[in-house]
Amino acid sequence: FWLKQFLSSCFAQVPQVPVMRCVLASLSIAAALEPVPIHPASQYVKTVATHPNGVLQMVKAPDTQPLPVLHLKGTAAQRGEAAGVLMAETIATFADKVFDDYVVALVQSVDL
Repeated sequence: FWLKQFLSSCFAQVPQVPVMRCVLASLSIAAALEPVPIHPASQYVKTVATHPNGVLQMVKAPDTQPLPVLHLKGTAAQRGEAAGVLMAETIATFADKVFDDYVVALVQSVDL
């Protein structure tokens, strides 16, 4: 019953295009039938590094990529220092990859 009301309200605002209505109906039904699983966070959180003004944790839920999470406190300067110290390796890896993959390719593509 509630699904029928929901779909009716959605379709009332959609132009009378059959394809669009079918797509919306499919997405609405799929969302209603397959809820996103909720996992207990404590099982998937690992503390990676600490600083007097912050903590770096890595969250890795099933079937996902690891997600770094920073918890920072203090003044703006203290939070900035903590973020830099805690994420130093990630920042350096990213900078190297960007330089190697993008900047070098960009310079090599310039006609001199």
